[in-house]
Amino acid sequence: MIVVLDTNIVFSVIANANSTVSRSFFSIPSFAHFYAPDFLITELQLHERKLLKLSGLTNLEFEIAKTSVFTQINFVDIDTLPQDYLKQAVALTKDIDFKDFKFVALTLFLDGLLWTGDKVLYKGLRRKKFMNVLTTTELISTFGL
Repeated sequence: MIVVLDTNIVFSVIANANSTVSRSFFSIPSFAHFYAPDFLITELQLHERKLLKLSGLTNLEFEIAKTSVFTQINFVDIDTLPQDYLKQAVALTKDIDFKDFKFVALTLFLDGLLWTGDKVLYKGLRRKKFMNVLTTTELISTFGL
């Protein structure tokens, strides 16, 4: 099973090792595989100071946490996806939160599930009958964690 991670999930995993999100991330069975757009790495770098402050981690602890999380994720260059998936994702997200279209495009392309903590995105996609989106609670239930 393929699970696409959005930025807020990865931020949560790194920022708080004791959170439900983090425990869920590290408890997913081995038959599940994590994916994310490769720009997530850059996004994390842009918000590194904020994450350091929120997490209370030292620079070294942060790098260790980041490495531990990143080794579990397959990063994909969104520019390599066929245009049809990008167009479909833009149509789904344009009136919800356009900046999330890359996560949706990757989910469509991989025929996976999008794990998000973004309630607006989740509700908006569900309203549009896009059912391949999960909250943390749904992910826990799906995988029996």
